[in-house]
Amino acid sequence: MTGVAAVHPGARCARIDNKGGTLRRVLAWPGMPGLVIGTIALVIGAGAGAYAATTGGAKITVCVHSNGGGLYQARKCAKRDTKLSWNTTGLAGAPGKNGTNGTDGTDGTDGTDGSAVAYAHISQTGTLDTANSKNVSAAALASSGVNVYCMSVAVPVRNASVTVDDGGSEYPGFASVDLSGQDPNGFFASFCPTGGYNVAVVTLRDDGGTIAPDPMAFWVTFN
Repeated sequence: MTGVAAVHPGARCARIDNKGGTLRRVLAWPGMPGLVIGTIALVIGAGAGAYAATTGGAKITVCVHSNGGGLYQARKCAKRDTKLSWNTTGLAGAPGKNGTNGTDGTDGTDGTDGSAVAYAHISQTGTLDTANSKNVSAAALASSGVNVYCMSVAVPVRNASVTVDDGGSEYPGFASVDLSGQDPNGFFASFCPTGGYNVAVVTLRDDGGTIAPDPMAFWVTFN
């Protein structure tokens, strides 16, 4: 492949010829720095389609002739000639400015109800708080002496948990819960014998170091 390219009014242009596999001389311009000549040669090669440089990886490498600065391609530069390389990709530019914030997303849908199959809020006197209860049909304070509350849960349950509502009392309260099918000591037979009750709760208070029965409101949940 051959081609001719004029670079400068005072430069001597040479024919680009790599038919034999080696470009002997592309450009001769006495006094021009080797880096400038390399840049000009790159432009010539891009236009003529016969630029004789090895392009391995991210660099371009040529040999600079010691006599006049001509560029040529070879596996190994001549003894007095100099190897010249430059990157095919320039330095990375500065980071761009941050983009504008996106608009707020739409509100999500309401979540589904919790997994508790039943729950209830019972007052200190044993009254069922129906507005804050589910699947609990009745409640009563069966014994004021030991503070046993009996309840009827309308769905099958396997476990229960209870928390006292001490109303900001100075001393903490405690509670325990029993299910009718898990009552080996006959608790229901003693305190909740009638009325279809299947849950019993006992409330106690730590009165300055003394644990004693005490009527208290409480919350209870079932699963």
